[in-house]
Amino acid sequence: MKKIFCVAVILSMILLIIAGCGGVSLTPEEYRGALTECFRDWSGSVAGISSALFVDENASDKIPPLADKASAALDSIAALVPPEELRQQHEKLRSAMEAEREWLAAVRRFVKNRSADDLDDIEYYANTSDFPATVLETVKLSKAAAGE
Repeated sequence: MKKIFCVAVILSMILLIIAGCGGVSLTPEEYRGALTECFRDWSGSVAGISSALFVDENASDKIPPLADKASAALDSIAALVPPEELRQQHEKLRSAMEAEREWLAAVRRFVKNRSADDLDDIEYYANTSDFPATVLETVKLSKAAAGE
């Protein structure tokens, strides 16, 4: 269900852009719902990647599809059109995604090369990311914007 919701949001955004109506924003409730569903997709994928990397080293063939799913979730979040009162926070969220994108790139390199440098990069980006905290902050602000 959550995958369908994220896909529906992205397709809606694409249709709006094609139609030249890219300025239509979501309500705070719609934005929070879409963000939450996409974040769940991302976090589930990241948990699977972490497990495959550090628990079951023979599971490296599972990592590329999980990394693709995590990237797609980030793309879905980035494509959301927030309500006016959350636009600045959404830009902060988009900036916080960069460490996640770098982490996913390091994961992909590590699966391909099995390099210690790539493993160091995985650890670095995992430790420096503020993406999950920024998502939680955004959800709280969206609740306030909705008067909850």
